[in-house]
Amino acid sequence: MENIIATNPDIVIILAPLMREQKLNQKDLITPWQRLPITASKTNSIYIVDKSYAGIPSDRLVCFLKDFREFLNDYKINSGHR
Repeated sequence: MENIIATNPDIVIILAPLMREQKLNQKDLITPWQRLPITASKTNSIYIVDKSYAGIPSDRLVCFLKDFREFLNDYKINSGHR
């Protein structure tokens, strides 16, 4: 955790392909991150990819990159970054 705090990310993307199978919800995954004193938690810039392709290295990387782009666009709009 110290390294994460020291890095102070503007955005956090959690890969959780087994979230449903493990009976977790978004709050279960996001809450620990919200407790950290980092920019991402202060600006509510924590995202989850819970699709199966998030944990499978393959040509599905293109699907993940599309999601990633959406998260970055959302962050850009909500944070005022241009």
